[in-house]
Amino acid sequence: MARIDRDHIVGVDSSEANRTNRMSWTISAADRWQTLQRAASEQKVSRIRTGPPLTDQASYTGGQNDVLFATELILRRGPIVPIRIRIVPGSEENRTEADKERLLNFNVAVAAENLDLGGVIESAKECMGIDDDTKVFSSDILRIELSGPEQPHLTLVDLPGLFQAGSRSQSDADSDTVKSLVLRYMRSPRSIIRAVVSAKNDFNNQSITRYSREIDPSGVRTLGLITKPDTLDEGSDSESFYIELAQNREVKFKLGWHVLRNRDYTTRYSSLQERNRAEQLFFSSSAWRSLSSTQVGVASLKSRLSKILKDQILEQLPDVLSQIQDGICDCKKMLEVLGAPRYVHNSATDEKASLDWTIETIATYGLKLPFMHPQNRTRLF
Repeated sequence: MARIDRDHIVGVDSSEANRTNRMSWTISAADRWQTLQRAASEQKVSRIRTGPPLTDQASYTGGQNDVLFATELILRRGPIVPIRIRIVPGSEENRTEADKERLLNFNVAVAAENLDLGGVIESAKECMGIDDDTKVFSSDILRIELSGPEQPHLTLVDLPGLFQAGSRSQSDADSDTVKSLVLRYMRSPRSIIRAVVSAKNDFNNQSITRYSREIDPSGVRTLGLITKPDTLDEGSDSESFYIELAQNREVKFKLGWHVLRNRDYTTRYSSLQERNRAEQLFFSSSAWRSLSSTQVGVASLKSRLSKILKDQILEQLPDVLSQIQDGICDCKKMLEVLGAPRYVHNSATDEKASLDWTIETIATYGLKLPFMHPQNRTRLF
């Protein structure tokens, strides 16, 4: 599920703003502050351990956009509890209350070693109403929550790939749905954008870098990611272009570019160890060896994302502190309206008795006084 070999965006959100079970804005802000404090103090903030692999085999089939809805993997530090999977309904206008209730009732709780993620995804697709004939993409979100004592406070978002024109299986309306979903995640100022482009396709036909530069013009939170470098003909102009792109010469991001070689269709059932060996051999024996070892391979990507996440957390701390201070001021104002606190039972009882007496007195005088016409002040009785 966490593969990044498709042509899409993957957002990494380090804020706690995505928590859904929030009692109030202030509690959420304070929770974010505690989370950021813990994360900033760690030496290796993205050393992510998710327990047993969620899937043993890759389901990648190549070419087809195999991500049909947003998937959030929410990692939280805490006790080991069953993985919780649920659906967050999207913003489809023609949805009935019955459909929304059906989506909200989708809940799975299972231990990591017993999780059949493929089966869960198929069940989620059915619940969302996704099929090949009437509905291909959904604005609904599949949310996977994973807790453990060594988990970082981190949210990974896997999104469908952008495409420009419709086809027999993907309509123009589907294109608009995917675009709206992707851009909504990209616009979050606390998200780290991984703009994934495929070396198999013409770079100018891949719109993701344009959207990235529009939303993040200085490139401070965008990391470019090049996949399928092994599909390029050795010594070709295309290979030279993508190598220069990886060197941050063509499209410049402050966070730079990274290159991955993933499984293809013929090696889709290879183990993770076999995949990593093939990737290491490719980058050590091809023209891509001109790149720094910190720019290629999944192992160096983990370390690189760790540093990016830490820098993002430190940059967001002042803003989170400001939000917390504003929230505290708002809460104080609301408490002042409620009056002085009564912590003792007798004090609360006395205050209630005083209010009862005041209400009774006002009501009594209101009944005894003559009623006056509100405009000419003439006595009516």
